[in-house]
Amino acid sequence: MMWKTTMFTVLLLGSLSASCAATQEDKSSAVLLGGTSRMKVTEDQRRDGACAWVYVPVGGATLFVFSTPGTGLIIDEDGRNARQGPQVIAGPRWVRLKIVGVTEDEVAISTVLCELWKKDTTPWGTWYWPCSPDCSSPHFWQDCVTYPGVTPSENGTLKKYDMYAGKSAFGWEVTNRGPGGNPSNGYCGSASVVGFLETKPIGDCAVGTIVFRPWDREGLAVQRWEILADCDANYDFNIYKPTGFDFHTHLREALVDNKGIGSSVVALREDVFWNYGIYCAAVTYTALGTAGEDKQIVDVQATCQWRRREFGDPGDGAQLVYHYQLKCADHGGPYTSVDELPGQNLPSSIWWPKASPPLLW
Repeated sequence: MMWKTTMFTVLLLGSLSASCAATQEDKSSAVLLGGTSRMKVTEDQRRDGACAWVYVPVGGATLFVFSTPGTGLIIDEDGRNARQGPQVIAGPRWVRLKIVGVTEDEVAISTVLCELWKKDTTPWGTWYWPCSPDCSSPHFWQDCVTYPGVTPSENGTLKKYDMYAGKSAFGWEVTNRGPGGNPSNGYCGSASVVGFLETKPIGDCAVGTIVFRPWDREGLAVQRWEILADCDANYDFNIYKPTGFDFHTHLREALVDNKGIGSSVVALREDVFWNYGIYCAAVTYTALGTAGEDKQIVDVQATCQWRRREFGDPGDGAQLVYHYQLKCADHGGPYTSVDELPGQNLPSSIWWPKASPPLLW
């Protein structure tokens, strides 16, 4: 997983304190979170190591420190050890840094604060997404299969289902989702869920003389989560125009906290057609304003991985990048909503699955 953060550069006049026991009130040794700070170093500091402070406004995130030249170390909260490499910070708090191996009279210190939220498994991509009548992907309202590699006379998915179950799902589909209805009103929400909560079908399944192909079985799994003549809606369109706090909270619940039936997926609607099932997010934080405030504004960038595919494609992942701002809470939780700030780049809505729908067979 790759992430990017907006990099700022600030020149702080004066030298770093030679002692890493210095307090954070020594503003000449404060470096910028989520950016690069250039500082002068003395001969003694080149020999013994130069020290600095950075304010981490959220707890549980991982802090990375880079130095050019030299090596950036993060000092433990008790001040006993200085460690190289990323460290999870129990915050919000000031964090002490030590730079060793500096051979010049100036050093550039860069910091990145991030969290990686990821499901244990990567979803498989489903292909029953909404598309226009001339789309090459299969449709539920097709009475026979006409795509490459399959016998043109073979019955379509819902015709096979009706033959097996004695239902009339195909007629409902033609009327409501077919050429005479709204063929672009498809199954993106349920398809997002299926890749997380259902097992990917492998191979044909013969029921008497009816042969359900893998794509038929995928499609019927999608239909289980959709509105049909004999099936209820099984997912929630529950937040319209989410705030940054809404987005941050729901994404964390889906990928980290595993809360409720919908713990495995949050589907994010980007426009009038597509929903995306997110399975991984790299969340980077940049402190805004004066460091040290317990209600400090934090600029957040979430780079999310999602999975979808069209019929016959391997289901490669792709990225969506969201930008929003939060406020660090003083008590009662890690974040509070900051709805009034500009610059938020968010999905238009968030969908959650409800409970498992009734089986079709």
